[in-house]
Order: sequence, then structure tokens, then C-alpha cells
Amino acid sequence: MRRVRAHARRGAALLLVLGLVVVLGSATATLASTARSATDGAAAMRARATARAMAESGIAAGQVALEALLASGDSMALNAVALDHAAGGALARDTLEDGVYVVAARDPGAQLDVNRADAEALLLLFRTAMPAPVAAQVATEIEARRAPEPGLRVRRAAFRDVDELRAVPGMTAAAFAALAPYLTVDGDESINTVTASAAVRAVAGGSLVHAPTRFVLVARGWRRGHPLTHEITVVYDVTHRDPRVLSWRERDL
Repeated sequence: MRRVRAHARRGAALLLVLGLVVVLGSATATLASTARSATDGAAAMRARATARAMAESGIAAGQVALEALLASGDSMALNAVALDHAAGGALARDTLEDGVYVVAARDPGAQLDVNRADAEALLLLFRTAMPAPVAAQVATEIEARRAPEPGLRVRRAAFRDVDELRAVPGMTAAAFAALAPYLTVDGDESINTVTASAAVRAVAGGSLVHAPTRFVLVARGWRRGHPLTHEITVVYDVTHRDPRVLSWRERDL
């Protein structure tokens, strides 16, 4: 009888020990998982902070280069930079510790502004990438979105990014891919005949100029070894020697 009780006590003790081992193992796994999540979260936060800081550094470097171009008084210098960007060139690039930035510059006067361009010009451009009835449908939808909203004292931009055209009824992925290089949301209705492509010059109306009136800097920053990239786009008025910021927008890529 005593042996049976002893065996029972040992069995109960063994079960208790096994239960404690399971609980401790589960707690250890949970703590390890939490630690890994915290480490991953800290790494992601550091990567995001580095990416944004590098993008801001890129804008600062690009603005210095832009100011130097304007101070030179060479009206064709900005055209040369814009044409270099169109060919894939960069205005500036650098590496700081584990961060990297690259800055591109473009002339929005080389494209049709979706928010400001003459409706007939947009229609003619759209016809190069889609059937005429569909082009008319898309142009009509854009015109409707560009109409002033009742009750608003300040008219808002119908499109804040060219990518928003993807959602316009009738706009297919293939048509957007063909049209996007000729469109912008950063223009001022003028078309630069020096930097604009033949496709844009063929349909453009309105004011024709021979040097940029606005200039766009696009800076991208990232931390080495991390996929997150931060992009800052700044639009400048360059009709005077001191460039004036007109808009600033940011996004993670």
C-alpha cells in the first residue's frame, strides 16, 4: 500500500515538473518572440528615420545646386539639367554612414499638367494611347473633377499625384503607362519648348516658354541593407534668382 502511494506521489511530482517545464518553455518562447519583434520594430524605426533624414539631406543638396544654377544667370542651365534627368541622370547623390540619397531634377513644363492643361490638349494626348471614345470619356471625367466645388473659397487640385489617374474610369494600365511620362501635377500651364517631348509639343496650347518657370526636385533616401525608401518631392518657382518653395510632399516607397 505504501509503495502504491509512493508511486502515486512520484507520478504526481513528475506531472508537476513536466507542467512547469511546459509553462517555462512557453514563457521563454513568448519572451524570445517579443524580443525579436521589439528588435525588428527598432530596426524598422531606425531605417525609416534614416531614410527620411537622407531624403531631406538630398533636398538640401539639390537646393544648393539649384540656387547655384539660378545665380549663374544662365537661363539654359536648367534646361540642360532637366534634359539630363530625362536621360536618367541625377542632380546629386551621396552616402553618409549607412544612409544613401539620390536627387533627380525635372521640369514640369515639359509635360501637360492634369489640373491645368487645356482640355483639348489632354484629349489629343489621350487619343494617342486609347480609342477616341474612351479618350473622350477619360477627358470628360477629368474635366468634371477639375470643376470648382461649391462652397469652397480656395479651389483644390483635382489630382495630387499623376498616379491618381489610374482610378479614372476608362484608364487602363497600358494606357496609363504610355501617358504618364507626358503628364504632371506640378506645372503652371506653360510648356517649355526646349524640354518638352515632340508628343507634348504636338498637342500643347497655352503659354509657350523656352526655360523652366518651375523646377521639381525629387530626393530618395534609404538605409543600406533595408528596403524602405523615403521620397520627398519639392516644387520651386524659378522665375527669380531665389527659388521659392511652392509645394512639398513625402511618401514611403
